[in-house]
Amino acid sequence: MGGIVSGVTNAVGGLLGGIGTNKQLKQQSKYTDKAMGAQREGLQTAQNYLDPYVDAGQDALSQVQGQLSDGFDRAGLLSDFYGGQEYGLMSNAANNAALASAEATGTLGASTTQNRLGSIAAQLGQNYLTQMYQQYQDRFSNLMDIAGTGANAGAQLGGFATGTANNLSGLYQTKGNIQGQKAALPWMTAAYMNNSIGNGAAQDLNSAPQAAGSFFGAMI
Repeated sequence: MGGIVSGVTNAVGGLLGGIGTNKQLKQQSKYTDKAMGAQREGLQTAQNYLDPYVDAGQDALSQVQGQLSDGFDRAGLLSDFYGGQEYGLMSNAANNAALASAEATGTLGASTTQNRLGSIAAQLGQNYLTQMYQQYQDRFSNLMDIAGTGANAGAQLGGFATGTANNLSGLYQTKGNIQGQKAALPWMTAAYMNNSIGNGAAQDLNSAPQAAGSFFGAMI
């Protein structure tokens, strides 16, 4: 009977070991899930922080493309300028200043005064174009800066997403291994218990003839 007792003892030990292993796998699975959740949360945090910069960069890039497509319309700007109220006010002021200066210097009828009056419109138009072109250049530069910031944010987000994907891939593999071990554990434990009991019974059966021989030998 010693074999049976030993087999049962080993079987119980195997069962307890299986229970312990199952608890260990549950803990590993739990913390693997936490690690996966932390990776997803980190990616979401990065998206929440960087997405506005990416969106702003894309919008700025679209405006840059539109500005380049439209170009700097000198003729249209001058037409609007000469037809506007601002030009009328500036032209009147410049003409009055030139006439007052000529009158004060006694050159009211001089050709230089006539030339000066005649150049006022062109000079005002050139000054306006210079101002508008500077604004055009400043706007283009600002939009390019925003687009560049968006591109950098996109690159950072892409790198973070790639790293997260790699990390999650490893964690999914770990989780798969854990789940596989958990699925196989009951069968492995049952097989160990069955073998232990079977080996114990076999030991008792093997020792039975020896015991009987000893008994009958003592009787003779």
